[in-house]
Amino acid sequence: MAEKHSKNKRYFFLLILSLLTVVTVGITISSYIALKNDSVAFHLSMKNTVVKQTSESAAQISQKLLKIQQHVIRFSEIVTASKNKQNIESILKAEFEKNKELFTLNVTFKPFYFSPERQYFSPYYQRISETNTYSNLTYYDKDLEQYEWYHAPMQGRSLWTEPYFENNGVHMTTFSVPFYESASAKINGEKPIGVIPSDVSLSFLTTELKKFPFEIDGYAMLFSNKGKLISHPISSVVRGDNDVSTLVKVPEFNFLTTADQCIGSDYNGVRIHSVEQESSQTYLIACTKVANTDWTLITKVSADAFKANADTIRRSNIELIVWGVLSILLASFLYIVFVNNFEVLWSISVFVASLFMLATILVWVLARVYPVEGGVSSITVSSIAQREAFEQGLTQRLHDMRLPNSIFLPTGIAVESLEFITANNVKITGFVWHKFPPQIAPHERKPFLLPEAVSSEVVEVYRESSTSGEELIGWRFNAQLRQSFDYFKYPFDQKNVWIRLWPGQFGKGVVLVPDFESYSQIGPGANMAIIDDIVLNGWSLKASNFNYIYHQYNSNFGLSGFNTQGKTPELYYSIMIERNFISPFVTSLLPFMIIASILFITLQTIPYSSYGEIRDNIIAIAFTILLAHYSMRERLSISEVVYFEYFYFLLYLIIFSVMVIGHQYFKNERSSHKNHRWFKLLSFGYWPVLSSTILLLTLSTYY
Repeated sequence: MAEKHSKNKRYFFLLILSLLTVVTVGITISSYIALKNDSVAFHLSMKNTVVKQTSESAAQISQKLLKIQQHVIRFSEIVTASKNKQNIESILKAEFEKNKELFTLNVTFKPFYFSPERQYFSPYYQRISETNTYSNLTYYDKDLEQYEWYHAPMQGRSLWTEPYFENNGVHMTTFSVPFYESASAKINGEKPIGVIPSDVSLSFLTTELKKFPFEIDGYAMLFSNKGKLISHPISSVVRGDNDVSTLVKVPEFNFLTTADQCIGSDYNGVRIHSVEQESSQTYLIACTKVANTDWTLITKVSADAFKANADTIRRSNIELIVWGVLSILLASFLYIVFVNNFEVLWSISVFVASLFMLATILVWVLARVYPVEGGVSSITVSSIAQREAFEQGLTQRLHDMRLPNSIFLPTGIAVESLEFITANNVKITGFVWHKFPPQIAPHERKPFLLPEAVSSEVVEVYRESSTSGEELIGWRFNAQLRQSFDYFKYPFDQKNVWIRLWPGQFGKGVVLVPDFESYSQIGPGANMAIIDDIVLNGWSLKASNFNYIYHQYNSNFGLSGFNTQGKTPELYYSIMIERNFISPFVTSLLPFMIIASILFITLQTIPYSSYGEIRDNIIAIAFTILLAHYSMRERLSISEVVYFEYFYFLLYLIIFSVMVIGHQYFKNERSSHKNHRWFKLLSFGYWPVLSSTILLLTLSTYY
């Protein structure tokens, strides 16, 4: 009867374990599917956003070019319909003066059209600085590439020419259409008698591309049908007269190796794909044709610009890990009870401990990849478009408050070195420059201020003036900045080291803005203001960017003109760094693992040693732990308790437990069956209990 009752209890226990196992496995699978679906939806949203921005930018460019095309085509119809072609100069002048959107306008007749004595007749009007100039073009019938604007339309088709540079260095392209003897001649398929070209300065396209994208970080490039660069937000890139074949040799533009599928080919819609560049950073590359031209718009957007909530992703993955661990544990216990074999306890002990440690390592990885978000709310500015949006927003706010407009002072920075002096003091060296506009009087052109500097040295190193009245002044600085850092998550911690900048014209309505034009690369992943060979001892550079934090002061600092009616935007350059794990592993984690192993060995030697030997061993280990613990705190120079210290507190608890176990063991009879059974259970449970405690500490810290 008793045996049957025991079997029933065992079957019931098996049933409960089976149900729990099925439930946890089901939750694990559903959590994984939900996480996978969220990831797919997020990446799809990323691509859709880039496609939308690319398509809209191409449409905006096409719309601006279409206006020019419509003007030129309409004028060609006027010229074709004109019965007195000799009077074309007056018609041309009137048309050009009427259409202010045209940079140039020209009517070119085929050679000797009017008489054998007059070879060239090509009146040309050009608008330079609001002044119209007139000239007559010649030699356009030469078989040279630079006269493509004439030869192609004479075959009866209109075109946008390849981009070219004028003698004055202006980057240009030309839209050219044919005209005919009469409307009926055109209908009858007769050959054109001339062409009407209009030159377009590509600087306005560069201005448009600087504004891309308005909602996301990245930039756009425009290429001709032959792969020649038409426009880029950085003017110096365009001035190099580059094409795809030369740009792909530059690391920044090696993503253009995939551009063959876009440039020079016929397709509809937007093509998009992802590439890895610059330390495995992922970028989305999209391309599309610009309507009414053979040009191709290519956009490059960093995947980091699409910021999913790091806390949500980390927590979802941690929940998946926890459910997975519970599923495996329940399945293991179910197996032990089912086979009714407790001889495999050592194997189960090792397996469970390994499972807990694997889960802990996975949480550590998640803590590094998806760090805990927090800190002061700020506005990140990583593109010219975002800077312009910030300026417009601030100007509108001041206007609504009936306050004077701010003077925006372009400011750049280049960081040479960064070193932690103490836990909260950072030494930074580098360069800062201002481009003072004419509105700021020469005697007011003072160097920047570092309000959070404990000590600083600022030395002027260069000065340069332009004909427009702008003055560039650069300084080298060496400063020790004080900032409060959180070390609780050591050694998987990240630090946001910022350089807070005030204008030297403090309280006079001057607002510092990033001088993106002075950087060859811009964007969230460019680390534009960090010198390439910067040394970060024990740290890795993760990201850097300009941002604004609004501050409100209840004092005017004694300045009558200081604005205390609202929050003041202050420019920061933030440098996100993360700790290299190798050093903490060698100095903190490795000693912990060794000491924990020694304690386990000490526990195993209790039956074969005297009480005095056990006591002496434990005291020696305790001193070792104290030295390792003190060394870590001395190295960090902090007052708070950090995550890794709980490992040492755990070792203190284990030492105390081993002492109590040893005392109880020697207090009772060594050979007693009860003593042997409890000692065996403690040996089996040592690593699972230790590893599960570490996992719980890790979950409570990083969840």
